[in-house]
Amino acid sequence: MKNIRYYQLVFFVFLVGFQSYGQVSVERNPFLKWKATSHLMEYAKVSIEPVGGNGTLLSNQISNKQGVIIKLEKPKGFVESEGKIFFGLGVRVINVGLDKEVLNVEDIYESNEGVSAELLQNLSLRFSPDTTAKPFDIYLVKARFFDKKSDGEVLIEIPFSIRKNSDISFSTHNYSSWSISPSYKLIGQNLPLEESEIQLDGNSLNQLHFSSDSKLSFKVDVSKFQQKNYSSYYYFTDSKGNTVSEAGQAFPESWNGKLDFELPKSLQTEPYLLTVSVESASGRMGFSEWFFYTGEEKSLNSKQKEEFSEVFMKIAKRLNVSKNSRDALQVLDNAISYNPNNAQAFYEKAWANNELNRAGMAETNLKNALKVNPNYLAADQELAYTYKKQKKYELAIAQYEKIVETHPNHYKSYYELGWLANEMKQYDRAVEVLSKAIELNINNFYQPYSERVLANKRLGKLDAVVQDYEKLSEMFPANADYPYQIGYYKIDLKDYLGAIEALDKSIEIDLYNYKPIYEKAYAQKMLGNYKEAIKGFEYALEIGKSKVPNAVNLYLGDCLYALENRADACEYYEKAKKLKVKNAFERVKEFCGK
Repeated sequence: MKNIRYYQLVFFVFLVGFQSYGQVSVERNPFLKWKATSHLMEYAKVSIEPVGGNGTLLSNQISNKQGVIIKLEKPKGFVESEGKIFFGLGVRVINVGLDKEVLNVEDIYESNEGVSAELLQNLSLRFSPDTTAKPFDIYLVKARFFDKKSDGEVLIEIPFSIRKNSDISFSTHNYSSWSISPSYKLIGQNLPLEESEIQLDGNSLNQLHFSSDSKLSFKVDVSKFQQKNYSSYYYFTDSKGNTVSEAGQAFPESWNGKLDFELPKSLQTEPYLLTVSVESASGRMGFSEWFFYTGEEKSLNSKQKEEFSEVFMKIAKRLNVSKNSRDALQVLDNAISYNPNNAQAFYEKAWANNELNRAGMAETNLKNALKVNPNYLAADQELAYTYKKQKKYELAIAQYEKIVETHPNHYKSYYELGWLANEMKQYDRAVEVLSKAIELNINNFYQPYSERVLANKRLGKLDAVVQDYEKLSEMFPANADYPYQIGYYKIDLKDYLGAIEALDKSIEIDLYNYKPIYEKAYAQKMLGNYKEAIKGFEYALEIGKSKVPNAVNLYLGDCLYALENRADACEYYEKAKKLKVKNAFERVKEFCGK
Protein backbone atom coordinates (compact mmCIF):
# COMPACT_ATOMS: atom_id res chain seq x y z
CA MET A 1 0.00 0.00 0.00
CA LYS A 2 2.96 2.29 0.53
CA ASN A 3 3.66 2.40 -3.23
CA ILE A 4 0.03 3.05 -4.07
CA ARG A 5 -0.11 6.00 -1.69
CA TYR A 6 3.10 7.33 -3.24
CA TYR A 7 1.68 7.35 -6.76
CA GLN A 8 -1.59 8.81 -5.58
CA LEU A 9 0.36 11.65 -4.03
CA VAL A 10 2.25 12.31 -7.23
CA PHE A 11 -0.98 12.23 -9.21
CA PHE A 12 -2.51 14.75 -6.84
CA VAL A 13 0.45 17.08 -7.26
CA PHE A 14 0.11 16.89 -11.04
CA LEU A 15 -3.58 17.69 -10.86
CA VAL A 16 -2.57 20.88 -9.12
CA GLY A 17 -0.75 21.26 -12.43
CA PHE A 18 0.26 24.80 -13.09
CA GLN A 19 0.14 26.71 -9.81
CA SER A 20 0.37 30.47 -9.88
CA TYR A 21 1.42 32.60 -6.91
CA GLY A 22 1.26 36.19 -8.09
CA GLN A 23 4.15 36.55 -10.51
CA VAL A 24 5.53 33.07 -9.74
CA SER A 25 4.24 29.94 -11.51
CA VAL A 26 5.07 26.31 -10.81
CA GLU A 27 4.59 23.47 -13.30
CA ARG A 28 5.15 19.82 -12.34
CA ASN A 29 5.37 16.66 -14.43
CA PRO A 30 5.37 13.25 -12.72
CA PHE A 31 6.11 11.49 -16.02
CA LEU A 32 9.75 12.57 -15.77
CA LYS A 33 9.45 14.10 -12.28
CA TRP A 34 10.55 17.60 -13.22
CA LYS A 35 9.43 20.89 -11.72
CA ALA A 36 9.62 24.27 -13.44
CA THR A 37 9.32 27.47 -11.39
CA SER A 38 9.01 30.69 -13.39
CA HIS A 39 9.24 34.24 -12.10
CA LEU A 40 8.30 37.18 -14.35
CA MET A 41 8.74 34.94 -17.40
CA GLU A 42 6.64 32.64 -19.57
CA TYR A 43 7.43 29.78 -21.93
CA ALA A 44 5.60 27.49 -24.34
CA LYS A 45 6.90 24.15 -23.12
CA VAL A 46 9.58 22.31 -21.14
CA SER A 47 10.93 19.25 -22.94
CA ILE A 48 13.44 16.63 -21.82
CA GLU A 49 14.99 14.73 -24.73
CA PRO A 50 17.78 12.22 -25.27
CA VAL A 51 20.88 13.66 -26.93
CA GLY A 52 20.49 13.41 -30.69
CA GLY A 53 16.69 13.70 -30.53
CA ASN A 54 16.30 10.06 -31.54
CA GLY A 55 13.69 8.17 -29.55
CA THR A 56 11.71 8.92 -26.42
CA LEU A 57 13.01 9.44 -22.92
CA LEU A 58 10.94 6.94 -20.96
CA SER A 59 12.10 7.63 -17.44
CA ASN A 60 14.66 9.37 -15.25
CA GLN A 61 16.85 6.27 -15.33
CA ILE A 62 19.79 6.99 -17.64
CA SER A 63 23.12 5.27 -18.16
CA ASN A 64 26.44 6.91 -17.34
CA LYS A 65 27.05 7.04 -21.11
CA GLN A 66 23.75 8.74 -21.95
CA GLY A 67 23.14 12.45 -22.31
CA VAL A 68 19.87 14.37 -22.09
CA ILE A 69 18.83 17.83 -23.23
CA ILE A 70 16.74 20.06 -20.99
CA LYS A 71 14.99 22.50 -23.28
CA LEU A 72 12.94 25.61 -22.58
CA GLU A 73 10.86 26.33 -25.68
CA LYS A 74 9.87 29.86 -26.76
CA PRO A 75 10.74 31.72 -23.54
CA LYS A 76 9.16 35.16 -23.13
CA GLY A 77 9.48 38.03 -20.68
CA PHE A 78 13.02 39.18 -21.42
CA VAL A 79 13.71 42.90 -21.21
CA GLU A 80 15.17 44.17 -24.48
CA SER A 81 18.20 46.47 -24.36
CA GLU A 82 19.21 48.26 -27.57
CA GLY A 83 17.17 45.74 -29.58
CA LYS A 84 18.85 42.74 -27.97
CA ILE A 85 18.11 40.17 -25.29
CA PHE A 86 20.76 39.20 -22.76
CA PHE A 87 20.12 35.75 -21.31
CA GLY A 88 22.02 33.60 -18.87
CA LEU A 89 22.08 29.92 -17.95
CA GLY A 90 23.23 28.67 -14.59
CA VAL A 91 23.49 25.02 -13.62
CA ARG A 92 23.91 23.10 -10.39
CA VAL A 93 24.31 19.33 -10.15
CA ILE A 94 23.97 17.63 -6.77
CA ASN A 95 24.74 14.02 -5.89
CA VAL A 96 21.69 13.43 -3.70
CA GLY A 97 22.99 10.30 -1.96
CA LEU A 98 26.23 11.96 -0.91
CA ASP A 99 24.56 15.37 -0.43
CA LYS A 100 27.46 16.73 -2.45
CA GLU A 101 27.51 19.49 -5.04
CA VAL A 102 29.47 18.24 -8.05
CA LEU A 103 28.93 21.26 -10.33
CA ASN A 104 27.98 24.87 -9.83
CA VAL A 105 28.23 27.35 -12.69
CA GLU A 106 26.51 30.69 -12.21
CA ASP A 107 26.33 31.53 -15.90
CA ILE A 108 27.52 29.41 -18.83
CA TYR A 109 26.96 32.43 -21.10
CA GLU A 110 28.91 34.88 -18.98
CA SER A 111 30.31 36.65 -22.06
CA ASN A 112 26.96 36.65 -23.91
CA GLU A 113 26.83 39.73 -26.17
CA GLY A 114 23.08 39.49 -26.68
CA VAL A 115 20.84 38.27 -29.48
CA SER A 116 17.79 39.70 -31.21
CA ALA A 117 14.41 38.60 -29.89
CA GLU A 118 13.52 36.95 -33.22
CA LEU A 119 16.49 34.57 -32.96
CA LEU A 120 15.74 33.44 -29.41
CA GLN A 121 13.44 30.46 -29.99
CA ASN A 122 14.71 27.88 -27.49
CA LEU A 123 17.19 27.67 -24.65
CA SER A 124 18.69 24.32 -23.76
CA LEU A 125 21.17 22.59 -21.48
CA ARG A 126 22.87 19.28 -22.21
CA PHE A 127 23.46 17.05 -19.16
CA SER A 128 25.81 14.06 -19.44
CA PRO A 129 26.72 12.25 -16.22
CA ASP A 130 30.36 11.48 -15.57
CA THR A 131 31.26 8.02 -16.92
CA THR A 132 32.58 7.22 -13.44
CA ALA A 133 29.11 7.79 -11.93
CA LYS A 134 28.11 4.72 -9.93
CA PRO A 135 24.92 2.74 -10.53
CA PHE A 136 21.99 3.94 -8.42
CA ASP A 137 23.57 7.34 -7.80
CA ILE A 138 20.89 10.02 -8.02
CA TYR A 139 21.76 13.43 -9.42
CA LEU A 140 19.53 16.46 -9.06
CA VAL A 141 20.04 18.85 -11.97
CA LYS A 142 18.96 22.46 -11.52
CA ALA A 143 18.98 24.59 -14.66
CA ARG A 144 18.34 28.31 -14.23
CA PHE A 145 17.44 30.22 -17.39
CA PHE A 146 17.41 33.94 -16.55
CA ASP A 147 17.27 37.48 -17.94
CA LYS A 148 20.39 39.55 -17.23
CA LYS A 149 18.43 42.80 -17.50
CA SER A 150 15.65 41.94 -15.02
CA ASP A 151 14.69 39.52 -12.24
CA GLY A 152 12.96 37.17 -14.68
CA GLU A 153 13.95 33.50 -14.47
CA VAL A 154 12.81 29.92 -15.00
CA LEU A 155 14.26 27.25 -12.72
CA ILE A 156 13.93 23.64 -13.88
CA GLU A 157 14.73 20.85 -11.43
CA ILE A 158 14.90 17.21 -12.49
CA PRO A 159 16.44 14.13 -10.82
CA PHE A 160 18.26 11.39 -12.76
CA SER A 161 19.01 7.89 -11.47
CA ILE A 162 22.20 6.44 -12.94
CA ARG A 163 22.39 2.89 -14.27
CA LYS A 164 25.08 1.02 -16.13
CA ASN A 165 24.51 0.68 -19.84
CA SER A 166 24.00 -3.05 -19.36
CA ASP A 167 21.29 -2.42 -16.75
CA ILE A 168 19.10 -0.49 -19.16
CA SER A 169 17.76 -2.10 -22.30
CA PHE A 170 15.52 -0.27 -24.72
CA SER A 171 13.33 -2.25 -27.05
CA THR A 172 10.83 -1.32 -29.70
CA HIS A 173 8.13 -3.32 -31.37
CA ASN A 174 6.42 -2.22 -34.57
CA TYR A 175 2.82 -3.16 -35.25
CA SER A 176 1.82 -2.90 -38.89
CA SER A 177 -0.16 -4.75 -41.50
CA TRP A 178 0.19 -3.36 -45.03
CA SER A 179 -3.03 -1.63 -46.16
CA ILE A 180 -5.07 -3.36 -43.45
CA SER A 181 -4.20 -1.60 -40.20
CA PRO A 182 -2.09 1.42 -39.26
CA SER A 183 1.48 1.22 -38.02
CA TYR A 184 2.50 2.16 -34.51
CA LYS A 185 5.46 1.54 -32.26
CA LEU A 186 5.74 0.51 -28.62
CA ILE A 187 8.85 1.42 -26.68
CA GLY A 188 10.07 -0.58 -23.70
CA GLN A 189 12.75 -0.13 -21.08
CA ASN A 190 13.92 -3.44 -19.62
CA LEU A 191 10.67 -5.08 -20.76
CA PRO A 192 9.74 -7.12 -23.86
CA LEU A 193 6.76 -5.86 -25.82
CA GLU A 194 5.59 -8.60 -28.15
CA GLU A 195 2.42 -9.50 -26.21
CA SER A 196 1.31 -5.92 -25.50
CA GLU A 197 -0.85 -3.87 -27.87
CA ILE A 198 -3.08 -0.84 -28.31
CA GLN A 199 -6.76 -1.79 -28.54
CA LEU A 200 -9.84 -0.08 -29.90
CA ASP A 201 -13.19 -1.32 -28.62
CA GLY A 202 -11.52 -4.44 -27.19
CA ASN A 203 -9.85 -5.46 -30.47
CA SER A 204 -6.40 -4.96 -31.91
CA LEU A 205 -6.04 -1.42 -33.21
CA ASN A 206 -7.13 -1.26 -36.85
CA GLN A 207 -7.43 2.51 -37.32
CA LEU A 208 -5.96 5.67 -35.84
CA HIS A 209 -9.23 7.56 -35.42
CA PHE A 210 -11.90 7.14 -32.77
CA SER A 211 -15.27 8.63 -31.88
CA SER A 212 -16.87 9.83 -28.65
CA ASP A 213 -18.22 6.37 -27.80
CA SER A 214 -15.00 4.49 -28.67
CA LYS A 215 -13.07 2.60 -26.01
CA LEU A 216 -9.35 3.18 -26.48
CA SER A 217 -7.07 1.09 -24.25
CA PHE A 218 -3.55 -0.26 -23.81
CA LYS A 219 -3.26 -4.00 -23.09
CA VAL A 220 -0.01 -4.69 -21.25
CA ASP A 221 1.52 -8.13 -20.76
CA VAL A 222 1.98 -7.84 -17.01
CA SER A 223 3.57 -11.30 -16.84
CA LYS A 224 6.79 -9.59 -17.96
CA PHE A 225 6.83 -7.40 -14.83
CA GLN A 226 8.76 -9.10 -12.04
CA GLN A 227 7.71 -6.39 -9.60
CA LYS A 228 3.93 -5.94 -9.26
CA ASN A 229 3.73 -2.31 -8.11
CA TYR A 230 2.18 -0.86 -11.25
CA SER A 231 1.43 2.74 -12.10
CA SER A 232 0.51 4.58 -15.28
CA TYR A 233 0.56 8.07 -16.66
CA TYR A 234 -0.86 9.41 -19.92
CA TYR A 235 -1.71 12.72 -21.53
CA PHE A 236 -3.35 14.12 -24.66
CA THR A 237 -1.61 16.92 -26.59
CA ASP A 238 -3.10 18.91 -29.45
CA SER A 239 -1.30 19.70 -32.71
CA LYS A 240 -0.04 23.01 -31.27
CA GLY A 241 1.74 21.22 -28.42
CA ASN A 242 -0.77 22.17 -25.72
CA THR A 243 -1.57 19.51 -23.11
CA VAL A 244 -5.35 18.99 -23.20
CA SER A 245 -5.60 16.53 -20.32
CA GLU A 246 -3.53 14.11 -18.29
CA ALA A 247 -4.12 11.34 -15.79
CA GLY A 248 -2.09 9.11 -13.49
CA GLN A 249 -3.11 5.96 -11.66
CA ALA A 250 -1.69 3.25 -9.40
CA PHE A 251 -2.83 -0.38 -9.68
CA PRO A 252 -3.02 -3.26 -7.21
CA GLU A 253 -0.93 -6.41 -7.70
CA SER A 254 -4.01 -8.14 -9.14
CA TRP A 255 -4.21 -5.69 -12.07
CA ASN A 256 -4.99 -7.51 -15.35
CA GLY A 257 -2.83 -5.15 -17.44
CA LYS A 258 -5.58 -3.27 -19.26
CA LEU A 259 -5.37 0.52 -19.14
CA ASP A 260 -8.53 2.29 -20.38
CA PHE A 261 -8.13 5.90 -21.45
CA GLU A 262 -10.69 8.41 -20.32
CA LEU A 263 -11.36 10.72 -23.23
CA PRO A 264 -11.28 14.43 -22.30
CA LYS A 265 -14.60 16.18 -22.77
CA SER A 266 -12.79 19.15 -24.34
CA LEU A 267 -11.65 17.19 -27.40
CA GLN A 268 -12.43 18.79 -30.76
CA THR A 269 -12.64 17.01 -34.11
CA GLU A 270 -8.90 17.20 -34.82
CA PRO A 271 -5.66 15.23 -34.32
CA TYR A 272 -4.25 14.54 -30.85
CA LEU A 273 -1.02 12.98 -29.65
CA LEU A 274 -1.53 10.37 -26.93
CA THR A 275 1.57 9.66 -24.83
CA VAL A 276 1.42 6.72 -22.43
CA SER A 277 3.72 5.14 -19.88
CA VAL A 278 3.14 2.08 -17.67
CA GLU A 279 5.84 1.30 -15.14
CA SER A 280 6.91 -0.74 -12.17
CA ALA A 281 10.26 -1.40 -10.50
CA SER A 282 10.88 -3.94 -13.29
CA GLY A 283 10.85 -1.38 -16.07
CA ARG A 284 8.63 0.75 -18.22
CA MET A 285 6.78 0.58 -21.51
CA GLY A 286 4.60 2.89 -23.50
CA PHE A 287 3.98 4.70 -26.76
CA SER A 288 3.45 8.11 -28.28
CA GLU A 289 1.00 8.08 -31.19
CA TRP A 290 -1.28 10.43 -33.11
CA PHE A 291 -5.02 9.80 -33.24
CA PHE A 292 -7.85 11.74 -34.84
CA TYR A 293 -10.93 12.37 -32.72
CA THR A 294 -14.06 12.29 -34.89
CA GLY A 295 -16.61 13.34 -32.24
CA GLU A 296 -19.97 11.67 -32.73
CA GLU A 297 -19.10 10.56 -36.25
CA LYS A 298 -17.74 7.03 -36.66
CA SER A 299 -15.44 7.82 -39.55
CA LEU A 300 -13.40 10.63 -41.06
CA ASN A 301 -14.59 12.66 -44.02
CA SER A 302 -12.22 13.19 -46.94
CA LYS A 303 -11.05 16.60 -45.71
CA GLN A 304 -10.25 15.22 -42.25
CA LYS A 305 -8.35 12.29 -43.80
CA GLU A 306 -6.21 14.72 -45.77
CA GLU A 307 -5.64 16.80 -42.65
CA PHE A 308 -4.63 13.71 -40.64
CA SER A 309 -2.34 12.57 -43.44
CA GLU A 310 -0.60 15.96 -43.32
CA VAL A 311 0.02 15.56 -39.57
CA PHE A 312 1.97 12.39 -40.28
CA MET A 313 3.73 14.11 -43.18
CA LYS A 314 5.11 16.86 -40.92
CA ILE A 315 6.37 14.29 -38.42
CA ALA A 316 7.99 12.22 -41.18
CA LYS A 317 9.77 15.27 -42.63
CA ARG A 318 11.35 16.02 -39.25
CA LEU A 319 12.39 12.38 -38.91
CA ASN A 320 13.89 12.36 -42.39
CA VAL A 321 15.83 15.56 -41.73
CA SER A 322 17.24 14.06 -38.52
CA LYS A 323 18.15 10.83 -40.39
CA ASN A 324 15.62 8.69 -38.49
CA SER A 325 14.63 7.02 -41.74
CA ARG A 326 13.13 3.82 -40.33
CA ASP A 327 10.78 5.72 -38.04
CA ALA A 328 9.90 8.03 -40.92
CA LEU A 329 8.84 5.08 -43.08
CA GLN A 330 6.41 3.84 -40.42
CA VAL A 331 4.85 7.28 -40.03
CA LEU A 332 4.58 7.69 -43.80
CA ASP A 333 2.66 4.42 -44.06
CA ASN A 334 0.06 6.04 -41.82
CA ALA A 335 0.03 9.19 -43.96
CA ILE A 336 -0.65 7.09 -47.07
CA SER A 337 -3.24 4.90 -45.35
CA TYR A 338 -5.34 8.02 -44.65
CA ASN A 339 -4.66 9.62 -48.03
CA PRO A 340 -3.50 7.25 -50.78
CA ASN A 341 -3.26 10.29 -53.10
CA ASN A 342 -0.63 12.00 -50.96
CA ALA A 343 2.15 12.17 -53.57
CA GLN A 344 4.50 13.89 -51.16
CA ALA A 345 4.22 10.97 -48.73
CA PHE A 346 5.42 8.59 -51.46
CA TYR A 347 8.25 11.02 -52.23
CA GLU A 348 9.31 11.17 -48.56
CA LYS A 349 9.23 7.36 -48.43
CA ALA A 350 11.60 7.28 -51.39
CA TRP A 351 13.89 9.77 -49.66
CA ALA A 352 13.97 7.57 -46.52
CA ASN A 353 14.53 4.39 -48.52
CA ASN A 354 17.41 5.99 -50.41
CA GLU A 355 18.96 6.96 -47.07
CA LEU A 356 18.71 3.27 -46.08
CA ASN A 357 20.26 2.21 -49.42
CA ARG A 358 16.99 0.64 -50.58
CA ALA A 359 17.09 2.14 -54.04
CA GLY A 360 14.72 -0.46 -55.52
CA MET A 361 12.01 0.38 -52.98
CA ALA A 362 12.65 4.11 -53.48
CA GLU A 363 12.13 3.63 -57.21
CA THR A 364 8.71 2.06 -56.57
CA ASN A 365 7.76 4.88 -54.18
CA LEU A 366 8.65 7.53 -56.74
CA LYS A 367 6.72 5.87 -59.52
CA ASN A 368 3.70 5.86 -57.19
CA ALA A 369 4.22 9.56 -56.45
CA LEU A 370 4.35 10.36 -60.17
CA LYS A 371 1.28 8.21 -60.80
CA VAL A 372 -0.61 10.46 -58.36
CA ASN A 373 1.00 13.68 -59.63
CA PRO A 374 2.69 13.37 -63.06
CA ASN A 375 3.97 16.97 -62.77
CA TYR A 376 5.84 16.41 -59.49
CA LEU A 377 9.29 17.80 -60.35
CA ALA A 378 10.97 16.77 -57.08
CA ALA A 379 9.80 13.18 -57.60
CA ASP A 380 11.14 13.22 -61.18
CA GLN A 381 14.50 14.42 -59.87
CA GLU A 382 14.63 11.86 -57.09
CA LEU A 383 13.72 9.06 -59.52
CA ALA A 384 16.57 10.11 -61.81
CA TYR A 385 18.92 10.18 -58.80
CA THR A 386 17.67 6.73 -57.75
CA TYR A 387 18.42 5.32 -61.20
CA LYS A 388 21.86 6.93 -61.01
CA LYS A 389 22.45 5.43 -57.56
CA GLN A 390 21.68 1.97 -58.97
CA LYS A 391 23.99 2.67 -61.94
CA LYS A 392 21.05 2.44 -64.31
CA TYR A 393 22.65 5.24 -66.27
CA GLU A 394 20.57 5.00 -69.44
CA LEU A 395 17.34 5.23 -67.42
CA ALA A 396 18.78 8.13 -65.42
CA ILE A 397 19.70 9.96 -68.63
CA ALA A 398 16.19 9.43 -70.03
CA GLN A 399 14.68 10.74 -66.78
CA TYR A 400 16.84 13.89 -66.71
CA GLU A 401 16.12 14.51 -70.40
CA LYS A 402 12.41 14.27 -69.59
CA ILE A 403 12.92 16.96 -66.93
CA VAL A 404 14.77 19.40 -69.21
CA GLU A 405 12.14 18.88 -71.89
CA THR A 406 9.43 20.18 -69.55
CA HIS A 407 11.76 22.47 -67.53
CA PRO A 408 14.29 23.79 -70.08
CA ASN A 409 15.98 26.05 -67.51
CA HIS A 410 16.55 23.31 -64.94
CA TYR A 411 20.27 23.77 -64.25
CA LYS A 412 20.66 20.77 -61.94
CA SER A 413 19.40 18.30 -64.55
CA TYR A 414 21.87 19.57 -67.16
CA TYR A 415 24.64 19.15 -64.61
CA GLU A 416 23.56 15.58 -63.84
CA LEU A 417 23.39 14.81 -67.59
CA GLY A 418 26.98 16.03 -67.82
CA TRP A 419 28.07 13.82 -64.94
CA LEU A 420 26.37 10.82 -66.55
CA ALA A 421 27.91 11.58 -69.95
CA ASN A 422 31.36 11.56 -68.33
CA GLU A 423 30.57 8.20 -66.72
CA MET A 424 29.48 6.86 -70.11
CA LYS A 425 32.71 8.30 -71.67
CA GLN A 426 30.64 10.57 -73.93
CA TYR A 427 32.92 13.57 -73.38
CA ASP A 428 31.68 15.80 -76.22
CA ARG A 429 28.12 15.38 -74.96
CA ALA A 430 29.34 16.10 -71.41
CA VAL A 431 30.90 19.39 -72.51
CA GLU A 432 27.71 20.33 -74.35
CA VAL A 433 25.27 19.81 -71.46
CA LEU A 434 27.66 21.11 -68.81
CA SER A 435 28.08 24.31 -70.84
CA LYS A 436 24.28 24.63 -70.78
CA ALA A 437 24.31 24.07 -67.01
CA ILE A 438 26.92 26.83 -66.63
CA GLU A 439 24.83 29.16 -68.80
CA LEU A 440 21.85 28.61 -66.47
CA ASN A 441 24.00 28.60 -63.34
CA ILE A 442 22.70 31.85 -61.85
CA ASN A 443 23.89 30.89 -58.36
CA ASN A 444 27.42 30.26 -59.65
CA PHE A 445 27.73 26.71 -58.34
CA TYR A 446 31.18 25.23 -58.90
CA GLN A 447 30.18 21.63 -59.76
CA PRO A 448 29.54 22.04 -63.52
CA TYR A 449 32.95 23.67 -63.98
CA SER A 450 34.68 20.83 -62.11
CA GLU A 451 32.82 18.24 -64.18
CA ARG A 452 33.56 20.03 -67.47
CA VAL A 453 37.24 20.06 -66.55
CA LEU A 454 37.17 16.24 -66.46
CA ALA A 455 35.56 16.03 -69.90
CA ASN A 456 37.97 18.49 -71.51
CA LYS A 457 40.95 16.69 -69.99
CA ARG A 458 39.78 13.48 -71.68
CA LEU A 459 39.36 15.40 -74.95
CA GLY A 460 42.81 16.96 -74.62
CA LYS A 461 41.39 20.50 -74.72
CA LEU A 462 43.87 21.94 -72.24
CA ASP A 463 43.08 25.61 -72.99
CA ALA A 464 39.48 24.93 -71.94
CA VAL A 465 40.73 23.09 -68.83
CA VAL A 466 42.80 26.13 -67.83
CA GLN A 467 39.84 28.49 -68.39
CA ASP A 468 37.58 26.46 -66.08
CA TYR A 469 40.27 26.26 -63.39
CA GLU A 470 40.67 30.05 -63.64
CA LYS A 471 36.92 30.43 -63.06
CA LEU A 472 37.08 28.06 -60.08
CA SER A 473 40.03 30.01 -58.68
CA GLU A 474 37.92 33.19 -58.92
CA MET A 475 35.13 31.47 -56.98
CA PHE A 476 37.47 30.10 -54.30
CA PRO A 477 40.44 32.47 -54.01
CA ALA A 478 41.64 30.72 -50.82
CA ASN A 479 41.87 27.32 -52.51
CA ALA A 480 45.51 26.56 -53.36
CA ASP A 481 44.71 23.64 -55.65
CA TYR A 482 43.08 25.67 -58.44
CA PRO A 483 46.08 27.92 -59.22
CA TYR A 484 48.26 24.82 -58.92
CA GLN A 485 46.16 23.09 -61.59
CA ILE A 486 46.35 26.20 -63.79
CA GLY A 487 50.13 26.16 -63.53
CA TYR A 488 50.32 22.42 -64.14
CA TYR A 489 48.35 22.60 -67.40
CA LYS A 490 50.07 25.80 -68.57
CA ILE A 491 53.32 23.85 -68.40
CA ASP A 492 51.76 21.27 -70.72
CA LEU A 493 50.82 24.18 -73.00
CA LYS A 494 54.46 25.41 -72.77
CA ASP A 495 53.29 28.71 -71.23
CA TYR A 496 56.02 28.65 -68.60
CA LEU A 497 55.76 32.28 -67.51
CA GLY A 498 52.00 31.93 -67.07
CA ALA A 499 52.59 28.72 -65.16
CA ILE A 500 55.03 30.40 -62.75
CA GLU A 501 52.53 33.23 -62.12
CA ALA A 502 49.76 30.75 -61.24
CA LEU A 503 52.05 28.52 -59.16
CA ASP A 504 53.26 31.53 -57.15
CA LYS A 505 49.61 32.16 -56.15
CA SER A 506 49.27 28.54 -55.02
CA ILE A 507 52.50 28.74 -52.98
CA GLU A 508 51.34 32.01 -51.39
CA ILE A 509 48.14 30.30 -50.18
CA ASP A 510 49.87 27.10 -49.00
CA LEU A 511 53.57 27.56 -48.22
CA TYR A 512 54.17 23.94 -47.27
CA ASN A 513 52.80 22.10 -50.28
CA TYR A 514 55.71 20.69 -52.30
CA LYS A 515 53.68 20.20 -55.51
CA PRO A 516 53.49 23.82 -56.79
CA ILE A 517 57.11 24.38 -55.70
CA TYR A 518 58.20 21.34 -57.73
CA GLU A 519 56.19 22.39 -60.82
CA LYS A 520 57.49 25.97 -60.60
CA ALA A 521 61.06 24.63 -60.49
CA TYR A 522 60.33 22.58 -63.61
CA ALA A 523 59.01 25.71 -65.39
CA GLN A 524 62.17 27.63 -64.37
CA LYS A 525 64.26 24.78 -65.78
CA MET A 526 62.40 24.95 -69.09
CA LEU A 527 63.04 28.72 -69.21
CA GLY A 528 66.75 28.13 -68.60
CA ASN A 529 66.71 29.63 -65.10
CA TYR A 530 68.78 26.71 -63.77
CA LYS A 531 69.89 28.19 -60.45
CA GLU A 532 66.29 29.12 -59.54
CA ALA A 533 65.18 25.67 -60.66
CA ILE A 534 67.80 23.93 -58.45
CA LYS A 535 66.65 25.96 -55.41
CA GLY A 536 63.06 25.02 -56.12
CA PHE A 537 63.73 21.29 -56.58
CA GLU A 538 65.83 21.16 -53.38
CA TYR A 539 63.14 22.99 -51.39
CA ALA A 540 60.46 20.64 -52.75
CA LEU A 541 62.59 17.69 -51.58
CA GLU A 542 63.03 19.29 -48.16
CA ILE A 543 59.27 19.68 -47.71
CA GLY A 544 57.89 16.69 -49.61
CA LYS A 545 60.74 14.23 -49.00
CA SER A 546 59.84 10.84 -50.52
CA LYS A 547 56.56 12.17 -51.93
CA VAL A 548 58.39 14.20 -54.57
CA PRO A 549 58.49 12.35 -57.95
CA ASN A 550 61.73 10.44 -58.61
CA ALA A 551 62.17 12.48 -61.81
CA VAL A 552 63.46 15.31 -59.61
CA ASN A 553 66.88 13.62 -59.70
CA LEU A 554 66.92 13.71 -63.51
CA TYR A 555 65.89 17.38 -63.54
CA LEU A 556 68.51 18.36 -60.96
CA GLY A 557 71.07 16.55 -63.04
CA ASP A 558 69.99 18.49 -66.14
CA CYS A 559 70.26 21.84 -64.33
CA LEU A 560 73.70 21.07 -62.90
CA TYR A 561 74.97 19.79 -66.23
CA ALA A 562 73.74 22.97 -67.90
CA LEU A 563 75.71 24.92 -65.29
CA GLU A 564 78.76 22.80 -66.21
CA ASN A 565 78.81 20.95 -62.87
CA ARG A 566 79.28 17.53 -64.52
CA ALA A 567 80.32 15.62 -61.38
CA ASP A 568 77.25 16.55 -59.30
CA ALA A 569 75.02 16.17 -62.34
CA CYS A 570 76.20 12.59 -62.85
CA GLU A 571 75.48 11.75 -59.18
CA TYR A 572 71.84 12.74 -59.72
CA TYR A 573 71.71 10.91 -63.05
CA GLU A 574 72.96 7.75 -61.33
CA LYS A 575 70.24 8.11 -58.65
CA ALA A 576 67.64 8.55 -61.35
CA LYS A 577 68.97 5.49 -63.17
CA LYS A 578 68.70 3.34 -60.02
CA LEU A 579 65.12 4.55 -59.56
CA LYS A 580 64.39 3.62 -63.21
CA VAL A 581 63.44 7.16 -64.18
CA LYS A 582 62.67 7.46 -67.89
CA ASN A 583 65.66 8.74 -69.95
CA ALA A 584 68.05 8.41 -66.99
CA PHE A 585 69.98 5.52 -68.59
CA GLU A 586 70.54 7.58 -71.73
CA ARG A 587 71.78 10.60 -69.67
CA VAL A 588 74.33 8.49 -67.82
CA LYS A 589 75.55 6.94 -71.05
CA GLU A 590 75.76 10.23 -72.95
CA PHE A 591 77.00 12.67 -70.29
CA CYS A 592 78.81 10.51 -67.76
CA GLY A 593 80.64 8.13 -70.10
CA LYS A 594 79.14 4.98 -68.55
